[in-house]
Amino acid sequence: MNYKNIGDKNTVAFEYALENEPQNEKNNFWGSIRLWIHGINVCKYQCESQTFEHEGHLNYIIEWLCGNFEYIIGYDDYPLPVEGDNMNDIWEKVYEFEADELEEELWFGANSRWIFRHTWLNTRAGAVFPSVCLRRLENDVEISWNNEFYKKYNIYYLSEKASFRVNRMEFIRIVVMFLKSIISDFNERNTGLTDWIENLQQKITII
Repeated sequence: MNYKNIGDKNTVAFEYALENEPQNEKNNFWGSIRLWIHGINVCKYQCESQTFEHEGHLNYIIEWLCGNFEYIIGYDDYPLPVEGDNMNDIWEKVYEFEADELEEELWFGANSRWIFRHTWLNTRAGAVFPSVCLRRLENDVEISWNNEFYKKYNIYYLSEKASFRVNRMEFIRIVVMFLKSIISDFNERNTGLTDWIENLQQKITII
């Protein structure tokens, strides 16, 4: 695949490549995404001694990022009273919580709703995709990932678990450039999706 690079791999960067849809579906969103954080390709993994990149339908990832970017860079703090150095530390404590049925429902419900807005794992649409969490911390964006759960499927990420902070304004600049580029490429490859494309473009403009 021929990847387009946006950003600096040594701080934060996105790369993506678009390919023909394997199933010859009407709309063509097939491709691969790489997320680089401090020189680490977060999306690279191994299975049965072979190394793979992410590959799948990219429209779900892009829709999620456009729809939730305001929460990632804005004022949407983690809702539960749990402290930790990063989200990986926090979640280790969150899932230890025990109480009566109502309190557990409220606790884990709040956690799940926040996860939906800040982690992109549910956008993978059947593909192997890293569990990455994005949240604002003061003037930075914390980018954390934990892919240890994939081991039970004999999938091993080259970087299984880590957390870094990047400058918030630089992160915003790179993500907006990435979204504009890939949405423009979507538009060139697909017909009859004017409303969908315009909706995504409008969300970027608001950002």
